[in-house]
Amino acid sequence: MKMAAILIFALGGMNIFASEVTFSKDVAPILYTKCVSCHHPGDIARMSLLTYKVARPWASAIRQAVLTRRMPPWHADPHYGRFQNDPSLSQVEIDLIRTWVEQGAKEGNPSDLPAAPAFVEGWRIGRPDVVFSMPAEYTIKANSTDDYQNFTVPTNFKEDVWITAVELKPGNRLVVHHAHVYVAPPKLPKSGAASTPSLFDRFTYKEGSVRHIRSGVPVVDDACREIGEGGLPDQKSHEEAEELTTFVPGRAPEVYPPGYARLIPAGSTITFQIHYAKGTGQEEKDRSSVGFILAKDPPNKVLRRLDMDAYVISNTCRRTQPRSYFLLRLQRERPSPRIHAPHALPR
Repeated sequence: MKMAAILIFALGGMNIFASEVTFSKDVAPILYTKCVSCHHPGDIARMSLLTYKVARPWASAIRQAVLTRRMPPWHADPHYGRFQNDPSLSQVEIDLIRTWVEQGAKEGNPSDLPAAPAFVEGWRIGRPDVVFSMPAEYTIKANSTDDYQNFTVPTNFKEDVWITAVELKPGNRLVVHHAHVYVAPPKLPKSGAASTPSLFDRFTYKEGSVRHIRSGVPVVDDACREIGEGGLPDQKSHEEAEELTTFVPGRAPEVYPPGYARLIPAGSTITFQIHYAKGTGQEEKDRSSVGFILAKDPPNKVLRRLDMDAYVISNTCRRTQPRSYFLLRLQRERPSPRIHAPHALPR
């Protein structure tokens, strides 16, 4: 057993591939599967990796990025399960790229090159039935830092609407780092002359375009909160905006299974929350949009998005000392009981 362990360790730093490793035969299939969804012309990554000609000058940087597992970016701990959309490279893929660079980063036979992925410029869900765009173009300065902005538009829906697909389409992929779209039902009129500050105004503050939690925010003292309750004290997410869809480079739009749909209540508003990356060196403009495919019939199943957030809370269910928890809150179809699964995270 000890000899086997030593042998495996020794092979870890050696060239274990019998034949020459080339871009066309070995490296391009990895890049096409795991990297070029961001690394293609006109998208968020600063260089394209679609061809040998454009990838070769970056060979050493590619080697370093994959050896340190900085690329492709993925921050979930692999010791606690795997996600379906995990783009991480296997050890064999990392060793192939490392060996390719150490052998001189050769192109190989161009006939070995697989077909490059095609990137659709228009809507990937097909032609939307309804499109909402930001109210106006937003300008990103040439030397700007990371910027977070919110833009709200009315739907003007006179009745409830069911959607079967939704896509957030960035107007300028060079600067849209990621983005979310929220839908908020119309607010009920509040009694009294003075309106109370929102929870975000009470418990957070803005510094430039970035929002921070105030230091005096009380700890949420319940590890088994009701479904729909948010991460701030007294927050109930179902009474506020609900996240509808997200754009990150490489992520597919949301197309729901047959018979499923999500509800957009009459009179709702749509809010774009956009993270703009650092400036490109020249002034850029963006006007992102979201498109809906409407359901032709009432759905058999109603979909809700479930976001799992990390909050600092005190577990009153087991009466233990306050710890950091990751809340997974699930609810079956009524009238089945709610399911709560608080999971303690190690400090």
